[in-house]
Amino acid sequence: MKNPNQEPNYEVPANEKRKLVASFISSFTKYIDSYEGKKKIHWVGFRIKDKNRPEIEYDEDDEKICQALVDLSTALKLSDEEKSDILTQMLEKYDIGMAEHCTRLTKLALITFNKLGLSSVRENNQEISAEEYIRYLNLASRIHNVGKLGIPRRIILSDRSLTEKTRPIVEKHSECGEVFARRLDINKFSLDFIEHHHENWNGSGYPDHQEGLNISLGSRILRIIDIYDSLVSDRIYRKGLTHNEAMKIIQEGSGSLTDPELIDLFVKIPEEVLKDAPARDKS
Repeated sequence: MKNPNQEPNYEVPANEKRKLVASFISSFTKYIDSYEGKKKIHWVGFRIKDKNRPEIEYDEDDEKICQALVDLSTALKLSDEEKSDILTQMLEKYDIGMAEHCTRLTKLALITFNKLGLSSVRENNQEISAEEYIRYLNLASRIHNVGKLGIPRRIILSDRSLTEKTRPIVEKHSECGEVFARRLDINKFSLDFIEHHHENWNGSGYPDHQEGLNISLGSRILRIIDIYDSLVSDRIYRKGLTHNEAMKIIQEGSGSLTDPELIDLFVKIPEEVLKDAPARDKS
C-alpha cells in the first residue's frame, strides 16, 4: 500500500535542472552587481547564518540568496558534484579566474594522490577506499576557495599584496567556505579539506593550528598544490614564477609549511605533468 506521506519519486529532467540553475546564477550575478560601489557585498563580503556560531552577524539579503540555493539543491536533489558546479560558478562571478585555479587544483590533487599508490585511507576512524577518497578530494579541490565569497570584493580584486590589516580578513575564507558547503550538506570529508587547506605542518597555519599527521591527508595535499599553483600563476601584482623557482620555494617550506614526505614525492613529479592544465592567468 502506498504511503500517502511519502514524497513522489520524481526526477527533474536534466534540461530543466540546467535552466533552473542558470536562472539562479543569473539572479546571483545581478545581486552582486546591483551593490557595486555600495557598502554591501563588495565591501562587507557575503555573510550567511552559521548555526554553530550564532553570535556571528549575517546579512539578511545574503542569507536569502544562500537559502534560495539550499532550497534549489533540495528541490532538484542535487549531488555534491552538481552543488560544487553551482558554487564554482558563483565564485567565478565574484572573482573572475578563480574557476580555472580550482580546475587546475583538481587535476594536481589527482596526480599527487595517485603518486602515493594507496588502496585506501584511514581518517576519523573510518577506512575509505582510494576511489571514494579521490571523489572527496576532487570535490574539495573544486570549491576549496568558495569561502572567498565572504571576503570583501575590494580585497579579493585588489592589485596589491596582502597587508597586516587585510591578511586576517582573507584568512577567514577557509572557515567561511566550510560554513557555505555545510549549509549545502556537502560530505564531512570534503568539508574538512575545505576548512583546513591552509593548515601548516608545524601548526602555524589556520584556522585551527592543526599540525603534522593531525591534518587530514586531503588538506595536506591541497596545501602543497595550492602553494605551487599560486607561485607559478600570474597575479595582478606580480608575474608567475618558473617551475624550478616554485619548487625551490616549496622545498624550503618542507617540514614547516608542508608535509615533508609528500614534498619528497611532489618534487619528483615531472614539470610537464604538473603543467598539463589550463593556462595560468590571475588566480
